Amino acid sequence: PHIYNLPNQPTHHANKSLVKVKLKELKPLKHLKGSLLLCIPGLIAGIYNLFDNTLIATVTHSDIQNGFYTQSEKIVTKSMAVVGCFNFIMFSKGVRIADSGNKEELKNNIYTSIRVVWFLSMPIFWGIIFSANNFVPWFLSSEFIDCILILKVLSFKIPLSCINSVLSEQFLLTTQNDKKYMWAILCGGIASFVLNIPLIYQFGALGTAIAAVIAEVLVLIILFCMVARELSLKKIFVSLFKPLLASLVMCLVIYPLCIFLDPSIWNTLLIIITGMFVYFVMTLLLRESITMTCLRFMLKLKKRNN
Repeated sequence: PHIYNLPNQPTHHANKSLVKVKLKELKPLKHLKGSLLLCIPGLIAGIYNLFDNTLIATVTHSDIQNGFYTQSEKIVTKSMAVVGCFNFIMFSKGVRIADSGNKEELKNNIYTSIRVVWFLSMPIFWGIIFSANNFVPWFLSSEFIDCILILKVLSFKIPLSCINSVLSEQFLLTTQNDKKYMWAILCGGIASFVLNIPLIYQFGALGTAIAAVIAEVLVLIILFCMVARELSLKKIFVSLFKPLLASLVMCLVIYPLCIFLDPSIWNTLLIIITGMFVYFVMTLLLRESITMTCLRFMLKLKKRNN
């Protein structure tokens, strides 16, 4: 008891803060429709992700092909985790801005999110494409060499899926366009399912990867059509230029390393560190706003510590 009742500290009781609530005033079904609309897209995405593995096993009759796709998808999903965390943070901010009714601030928040998504996803996307040959043999073993091409194709989902999340969650959901969000996800899921069967017959697990990327492109096109009147597509694509250019220069530098270095954890780390350094320097030279903001923040911290 003495741990909780510290001397000279007032004791707070929960019952002083609680109020009686009448059961008639609760109305639990009031938000049921909206909740279901939010659950449906996640449910659709989950079902079609489950169908991917089921269709591969059913059509190819091969657990090996299923393993190739599963391992490749795990790597891509983990690679998107950093961008996904940022999107979650910005979604919370977007909800607060939308509640205030300030549409211009909400749009600026979306443009900032898209700039950050391009900034983070471009080097990850190109880095996977160029380093997969060095990374896969030691990380998954030489038996998973076929994962290299599947991984490279699936890596296209990284920028596509992240931009889709910004447009659908940070804009459509915060502006209460739940139905549009649901239809965009539904169309992508149907496209993935329809394309999967013929592509799996033709290419195996690689076909599923191709279908997943095409579905993401379709969702992006649908979302662009939905937000075109509210958001500037020009601003969205202009913010891509500097991260894309910096990523391509990064690829030119790490490409010889990827070719001549043997697959190993240390060589992969060398490729990653070199790529990160080149990307940072290039965005600094291009005066990319996010890099400049981070640099100013670090300089301020250094001054405070001194």
